[in-house]
Amino acid sequence: MVSGGVMAVKTLLIYPYIKNAVPTVPIGLAYLAGMLLKHSYPVKIIDTIAEQMDDRELARAIKDYNPDIIGISAMFSEYAFSIHNTAKVSKTALPGAKVVLGGSYASTLLLKDENVDCVVQGEGEMALLDIVRGSQVRHIQAPYIKDLDTIPFPARELLPMAEYFKFRSPYVLRNPATSVITSRGCPRHCIYCSIHSVWGKYWRKRSVENVVDEIELLKDLYGIREINFNDDNISVDHLRMNEICDELIKRNLDIKWTMPNGIALWTLNEELIKKMRQAGCYRLTFGIETGNKRMQKYICKNIDLDYARQVIKWANDAGIWTISTNILGFPTETRQEINDTVDFAISSGVDFALFYNLTIFKGAVVEKLEPVKFNADEIRQIQAEAYRRFIRSRLNVDLGRLVKKLYSFEMVLYFLRLVMMFISIGIRLIKFRQMKTSLMYKWKI
Repeated sequence: MVSGGVMAVKTLLIYPYIKNAVPTVPIGLAYLAGMLLKHSYPVKIIDTIAEQMDDRELARAIKDYNPDIIGISAMFSEYAFSIHNTAKVSKTALPGAKVVLGGSYASTLLLKDENVDCVVQGEGEMALLDIVRGSQVRHIQAPYIKDLDTIPFPARELLPMAEYFKFRSPYVLRNPATSVITSRGCPRHCIYCSIHSVWGKYWRKRSVENVVDEIELLKDLYGIREINFNDDNISVDHLRMNEICDELIKRNLDIKWTMPNGIALWTLNEELIKKMRQAGCYRLTFGIETGNKRMQKYICKNIDLDYARQVIKWANDAGIWTISTNILGFPTETRQEINDTVDFAISSGVDFALFYNLTIFKGAVVEKLEPVKFNADEIRQIQAEAYRRFIRSRLNVDLGRLVKKLYSFEMVLYFLRLVMMFISIGIRLIKFRQMKTSLMYKWKI
């Protein structure tokens, strides 16, 4: 109830169901809910993955809550069916409610679904607030929020947090673990990335105190022992990165942390890497993507591969686990250039390398470029060969380097989990390659 006896507008935020998906905190929806709560508007979040809701149960929950506005997370085009299905279920269950889509996929949708009343392009906090206050605009180009400290912490209290803690990711050293976002936007222009459609290219940051206050709160409320910094480019300001490390050390929170989305290696130096290790960082992921100089320029990544080797060495020397991510099958990329990527992954010194086939997201520049040269089966076979070569290259273990990283019993267990997971990925792909080869021989393809 608001002033004057007028009922407050109720909002329901929904994370669509994705088959076989692992429940993870829908932090974007939690941010939206936090902003509404700050302004005293009632809001509820339904994570259909964590709560294992089918369409019938979701429809019942929508009717029971009877919201005026239904906001649906629409982040990735590869989940388009689930997103549109959730919109249909919502509109069918409650025809009078306004259905709003937001996220990187929604930002490219432009109202092509009859069950969707409004699309938000860009950051959603202020846009959703305007909708709740009565905005009738159907396609909202939301302004980017300059001062991120004005945004409340995500309303995790509206989520079934215990459900997220049940899943033990092999990538995680300590449980319970959760994610934090310390900045928004990315000034880079990588052709395969679509995040610009939501957070733009202008990088904005939260203050050091604001970030570490949230981490401390998470530890107090949920006993969090590990943080995944899910920024797209956390270290644009390397001085701030250094200050975050200082504040974590000062407060003695005993929190381990990683950056699973990767870190801009060109912002790192040896001193900062040592400080990160001291502050609790135990794994660095480097988005190398390609080990070929022409392709580095083509995808607008422009990494200095020689400097990448140096940064990886500094991280290894500091006792930090190192992982590189690599994308196979860019437009115009030749088989030899793919081999260059595998060669670089092997020679760079990373502990583990992941090889992905190119995923074309709505809104990414690569979507408008010429088709890739390899089909899905060919890429999977190339992936299998990449893993086979990389695994073979790591059979001769550098014991000296390994000792630096296995400094505790929990780290030994973590290493064993990573090894088993990495080998299982390789084995699955290699088996697929052998199966395809066998079929080709059998049918003389």
